[in-house]
Amino acid sequence: MIANRTAPARRLTVALIAAVLCLTAVAAIAQRRFLAETSIRNVPYDGRFTFVRVRYTTAPGGFWAGGLPSWIHGFPLAERNLMRIMRDICLLDAHTDEINVLTLDDPELFKLKPRSAQ
Repeated sequence: MIANRTAPARRLTVALIAAVLCLTAVAAIAQRRFLAETSIRNVPYDGRFTFVRVRYTTAPGGFWAGGLPSWIHGFPLAERNLMRIMRDICLLDAHTDEINVLTLDDPELFKLKPRSAQ
């Protein structure tokens, strides 16, 4: 009689451990994918409009979960969505999937001239 009661409990314990391991693996994979997305590769200037996100030094305590700086919130999804909307509503020849990230004192920012000034 006792053996019959412990078998279901043992199966339940194994199932719970398996579920916790699966959830932990999914959470780890999701974080890894997000951090890979945040690697920044700026697009070289080719005359097309490129959205630029400004990188800044975060104030003490101004970090998001995982120690990421607050300027990275929504990056790069927000920029991609904005540039796709711009492509759909106007004739702007823009980079839709590539976004540059620069600081305000980056010399690269001042090398580029607006098309109207060229």
